[in-house]
Amino acid sequence: MGNIFDGIQNTAFDIVTQTFGYPAFWTPSQQDAFSPEFTGEFGEYGLEPNGETQTAQILFKEPTEKFGLSDNDYEIDAYYMEYRKGTFLGLKSSVNAGSLETVTIETQDGPTDFFVKGIKAKYDGRTIIATLVTK
Repeated sequence: MGNIFDGIQNTAFDIVTQTFGYPAFWTPSQQDAFSPEFTGEFGEYGLEPNGETQTAQILFKEPTEKFGLSDNDYEIDAYYMEYRKGTFLGLKSSVNAGSLETVTIETQDGPTDFFVKGIKAKYDGRTIIATLVTK
């Protein structure tokens, strides 16, 4: 049985993402980089990459002056995408291995393509933050 607080976190994340989130799409750029021996995210979930587009509802932060003043690592050109571990299987491992990956986010201005500059897990290990740069 799982921890009650993990369940509360999952419920809260789902509600916020469904209420304030944006649809996002990712297609792995280098299918051959993931072999059956791959020991990263695919192995953890027992899945193998098939190159199909993965979709998810994500949280999206655009750079603003207010955001910049409150963030020590502020980058004027950077955007941030936040999603739960288990979403976009293989994206974190691919980016951390040096692959250039692109995600498309349905923003208020329409679909926008972004390069994924970096990805890290938050302190809880289950929330992933990707730093994005416009394509």
